[in-house]
Amino acid sequence: MKVRELCYSALCAALLCVLSPISIPTGGVPITLSLLAVLLVAGVLPTRLALPAVLCYVALGAVGLPVFAGFIGGFQVLAGPTGGFIIGYIPAALIVSLFNKTPTKRGVSMVFATTLCYIFGSFWIFITTNAPFFPTLGTVALTCAIPDAIKIVAAAVLATTMKRKIFKG
Repeated sequence: MKVRELCYSALCAALLCVLSPISIPTGGVPITLSLLAVLLVAGVLPTRLALPAVLCYVALGAVGLPVFAGFIGGFQVLAGPTGGFIIGYIPAALIVSLFNKTPTKRGVSMVFATTLCYIFGSFWIFITTNAPFFPTLGTVALTCAIPDAIKIVAAAVLATTMKRKIFKG
């Protein structure tokens, strides 16, 4: 890995750490900027750079840095009800970064990755709270669909523009 690539990955990990703690409480799963940041990072960087950035973000939060929603951190967050959403960012980043070659593929992969985050998060809630899986998934989808659709559009547009500027193509 070249120094420039390492810097891109590190800067994107920092971007995740700065944007992710910002949240709007909804009573259940908070609306955060972390999904936007994950989609943006994965939409701009190739897999070999995006995945380490997201893994670094998750690891920093797991060891206690306050980088998760609401400026909290620690392994207990990952083990708690919303931890599945955070863990879901890892396969989401993988999917988007693998399919970020064209704007259309990038956008479709972002929708799929977001859906995968819903499934991971709902399953984690099911495991940690014994809440029924499908009603939980439905609640998550209803609560998050509109804000996440806006995040997907913003991430897709920004990623396309940034990718052209950074990688010249």
